Amino acid sequence: PCSVAVDGRGNVLVHDGYSNGRIVVFRVSDGAYVRSMCSKGSGPGQLNGYGSIALDGEGNVVVADGGNHRVQVLRPSDGAHLRTIGSKGSGAGQFNEPYGVAFDGAGNIIVADCFNHRVQVLRYSDGRHVLTFGSKGSGDGQLNEPCSVAVDGRGNVLVHDGYSNGRIVV
Repeated sequence: PCSVAVDGRGNVLVHDGYSNGRIVVFRVSDGAYVRSMCSKGSGPGQLNGYGSIALDGEGNVVVADGGNHRVQVLRPSDGAHLRTIGSKGSGAGQFNEPYGVAFDGAGNIIVADCFNHRVQVLRYSDGRHVLTFGSKGSGDGQLNEPCSVAVDGRGNVLVHDGYSNGRIVV
């Protein structure tokens, strides 16, 4: 397992994508298994590799699908594929193993684009590129394989730049 999220119905969603290509749902109150969603692969609704989970304002499951170089939006009840954000590459809106996802208060999704050594901000509604920051390295403004992101109460983006830089960048 590489990431967890808690939904509004009292469930923990576990991204178990690296070997198993699935998201497993457990009840918070007693840890009981509820259901699994997704399968291993590269098609819509399938997962491959590391990634993280976030929930959008409607409760949809938003999952970084690292090995498939995309972010997927899934229906929470059954994991049905709703839409895909991004594709493989190094251009705006493209990813090379996205691992982390988070939302800001302005309707954007923030994605840790691991092997492109950057973070991208995209409009969540349509995936349109807003901003990119970071480049490969260990200096100010540089990242080396960022693997997760979060947004604090002030709107600051926190980046886990941990593989070789061993730090949190704000």
